[in-house]
Amino acid sequence: MIFAFSDLIVFLPQRAKQTVLTGQTLLMSEPSNTTQGGYTRPAFVHQGNASFTEVNSLTTFTEGHEETEALQPIADVDFHKLLEPFDKNDYAGKIIQAIFDLDMEAPSRVQCQVVPLLLDDAKNSLIAQAQSGSGKTLSFLVSALMCLDKNVDKPQVICLSNTRELAMQTLECFEALNLYFNWKHHLSVKNPPQPKEGKNNGDKNAKIVFGTPASVNFDIKGNKIDVSAIKMIIIDEADELLLPQATQKRDLITLLNMFKDKAQLAFFSATFPPSIRENIKTFKPNFLEIVIKRVEQVSTIKHFYTRCPRDDKVQLICNMFDALSFKKAFIFVNSKKNAPLVQSALHNKGIKAEFFSSELSAEKRDETLSLFKTGETDVIVATNVLARGIDVPDTTLVVNFELPIIIIENHKQEGIQKKLRRTDIDMYVHRAGRTGRFGKKGACISIIESEHDYDLRRIEDIRKQTNLEIKEIVTSEFNKLESSQ
Repeated sequence: MIFAFSDLIVFLPQRAKQTVLTGQTLLMSEPSNTTQGGYTRPAFVHQGNASFTEVNSLTTFTEGHEETEALQPIADVDFHKLLEPFDKNDYAGKIIQAIFDLDMEAPSRVQCQVVPLLLDDAKNSLIAQAQSGSGKTLSFLVSALMCLDKNVDKPQVICLSNTRELAMQTLECFEALNLYFNWKHHLSVKNPPQPKEGKNNGDKNAKIVFGTPASVNFDIKGNKIDVSAIKMIIIDEADELLLPQATQKRDLITLLNMFKDKAQLAFFSATFPPSIRENIKTFKPNFLEIVIKRVEQVSTIKHFYTRCPRDDKVQLICNMFDALSFKKAFIFVNSKKNAPLVQSALHNKGIKAEFFSSELSAEKRDETLSLFKTGETDVIVATNVLARGIDVPDTTLVVNFELPIIIIENHKQEGIQKKLRRTDIDMYVHRAGRTGRFGKKGACISIIESEHDYDLRRIEDIRKQTNLEIKEIVTSEFNKLESSQ
């Protein structure tokens, strides 16, 4: 069965195939040479009037190349070639200069795929799954900037994040790209920080909104945001926001229903469970998809586990830190109450660490994250609230003090209501993704309790579902681990 599309631009990795899912039809395209805007596109770029052959099963675009290649720039493609075909407003030069100011020279693969798909046709909506640190944030912020109308002094894009911290971090990235436009924005989060001097974050005439679904919804109801000109909704860490237990799911669905008929919807994450993916497709009939195999998503990270009695975990971490010369480290725990306990125990052992959880005040959360990012503390003990999207340069180590689990309430077993604990595979991927970002090397070490075998079974679950190589390591081998990175 053959399908023809006009003016559809799909960027393809070298020696790889691209799959696009439109409605219920899975499509695969092959590379070809095309010309547009006075230059010849590379062989892995496919454009308009193309033929697409239907296939029966999902084939990801990472087939046929080394794992780390998904993180590398595509040969012969630079930001000029990426943006100029869509530069109807003469914005590309300012955006590219801002990107160069950030010492970025060439677009990553996910940027080469996302930007054309979003900008080529305002009717295109997208589900983009790409590994942590692959450049997803830049891909959707550049797309957002390129589609803004300078003559419309109303919000045109809403960028949603799952946490206050990620919304503020995304805003920081936008401010860097916005340097030569100086356009105003609106920030919708609980207890927003005081605006920095010289930053254009006034509500009046804002062109783009950043925030969490709950706060954005609240501001819309309070008439703080004019939504009459909205044309693009970006949802970062979308799967987390659409989980059955997600506290902001209702707010997100309200927003999606509000805008689904008049705006592009762009969903981004490193993980998309099948149930979430199908849920997203109920909002629009046709979604374009970009997918990277899960095995690709933490390919720059070495994975290990080590056994230890529960009561000796803190001492094990101290031994680990003595043997390793890391730059920054995340230690993840499963509960809010454990974060300060582990931080205090580490402090008593002479390790300067801070803890972070949703129970902290907004001011304390900002202060703690700032201390970590500026290097005043090198270790942060955190719950899963920091497991997604947060980018702290020079993080070289992630420690799972406890393996992530999902607790399923009201699970019936032999007629009895029980709580079922299952390994949270996606959360493991996101936690590990705090290191090894942008192609850099990192390590993820999980501490499992030697008194029980269920932790070992969880390691096996992660291995089977991700195809990751997770090696066992003992304390005496920590120094070998460093030399292998």
